[in-house]
Amino acid sequence: MTDGKSFCDVMQITGVDAINLQERWESLTDDWTADTLPFFLDEAFFTSVFPHLRTPFSLDDALPYVREVLRIAKEHPEVALLGHILCKSNFELKIPVNCKHPKGHLPFLGPEYSGMFSLMIAAGIYPYLKKAHDVLHISEKYTLDTLSWIGGTTLAYAEANNGIPGREAGFGWMSHYVTPSLFRIGRLEYWMHTIPDWLPLIYTNDQGDLKVLCRDGWKFRADGRLADPDDEVVNTAYIHDTAETITGIRCNAAALPDFVHPVTLKKSEWHCAVSPWDLCPSLHIPACGRLSFEDVVSSMKEAVGFFNTYFNKHVPLFCCNSWILNPGWEIIAPDSNMVRFRKECYATPTASFGRRTGMSFLFGRGDVPPDELPIHNRAQQMFVEGYRRNLTGAGSIFVMTSDLDKLGNEYYRREYKFS
Repeated sequence: MTDGKSFCDVMQITGVDAINLQERWESLTDDWTADTLPFFLDEAFFTSVFPHLRTPFSLDDALPYVREVLRIAKEHPEVALLGHILCKSNFELKIPVNCKHPKGHLPFLGPEYSGMFSLMIAAGIYPYLKKAHDVLHISEKYTLDTLSWIGGTTLAYAEANNGIPGREAGFGWMSHYVTPSLFRIGRLEYWMHTIPDWLPLIYTNDQGDLKVLCRDGWKFRADGRLADPDDEVVNTAYIHDTAETITGIRCNAAALPDFVHPVTLKKSEWHCAVSPWDLCPSLHIPACGRLSFEDVVSSMKEAVGFFNTYFNKHVPLFCCNSWILNPGWEIIAPDSNMVRFRKECYATPTASFGRRTGMSFLFGRGDVPPDELPIHNRAQQMFVEGYRRNLTGAGSIFVMTSDLDKLGNEYYRREYKFS
């Protein structure tokens, strides 16, 4: 294959993906050798990494698919070259290239083997991840734990593909692992960044009490949620800042704003709990196993030490925006671990981001209404019920690290409610 256009034609890569690939063709293929398969297209390599992926299927289940992928890659060098390009762009150069195809079925591999091809590429992150962690002297425990996210992605793929082992051909999220700015620590993942603008303004005093104000210009609908673009707006938050005070709309720990009683804070008593340059990692919840709040707290406590040890960074808070934190689950599944997660943290206003938010994690797809798809488990049933009642969407929370030892009995809900 001598040029990017011919390659894109053969592999049916079109649109923006084709343009991006052709523009970078030389840098992505300068070390390509057609007579040798990439290191990750190797049964021995896959077998060695497989246990750390923690997939729901066994190696014996996977190997027939692996061997057929290898046969196809040897017969069609374009397939091997695509794997090389995806691995190099995402894990070595850390500037992702995508190759979206209808239903994720790649040429030559088809619906049966495309997912395993993607899983083998994903396993190829291991040497790059280990190198990135070794530079920071990060324990190999965290390196191997990070790989388990890959296994979690196979759950949704199997749901959407009749139980076939594999995963979708998307690797952009994984590039954050090798930056490295994304880490698996216990049950949760942590993405390193400063405080995001989707959180409200958080103030504290010398006693560690909190006052949480909606950001200036936040628009709310009648039920107290932030308005999506097409929603009717009934209230708009504001901030009035003077030399001595700041006035605005407070929100309680259940994410509800109080437009009836604006609050004024004296700057001599209240200061920002987080500076613009503080490390405030966002939590991400891998799709694997239970989500007990005990495991969540344990993970956050371990993460405080992790970032102090390996980055010499103090973390004032953790935050999260996810479909798992949807306020509607408090109505539909009040006793679930997802609801406990939300109620133990300080929930904050957020938009719903659409009724199908989170659907792809449960059904492996989001292109049709969920009530048109088969239901195989309680989580899917819950989502369908929420969808029908217009209670699906996203939610957000934060937790001050100074409050971690206070959690376990809905501390924020008890301390920060409207009287």
